[in-house]
Amino acid sequence: MAETISINIPREWVYPEEFAQLEGMSVHTVYKWKEKGKLEIIPKSIAPGKSRAGGRIRIKYAKYKSQQMREILGHSNFTLNIAAVH
Repeated sequence: MAETISINIPREWVYPEEFAQLEGMSVHTVYKWKEKGKLEIIPKSIAPGKSRAGGRIRIKYAKYKSQQMREILGHSNFTLNIAAVH
């Protein structure tokens, strides 16, 4: 039987500043983790009429938390309920 885990996070993705605040680390560390591939980001898209992709970096926070739970529990037989905090 699958375990049910409920966590309170703002949404499925967060900005680096929010991630740093939620995890209690510096923004510099968040950017370093992103560069080393420890954090998965949502790819930026090129807007119509533009030549470059722009916008802020968005980190897949729900995926990060599920990976963290998988390491803690030692298995992946769980369901993750995300309760958005407003």
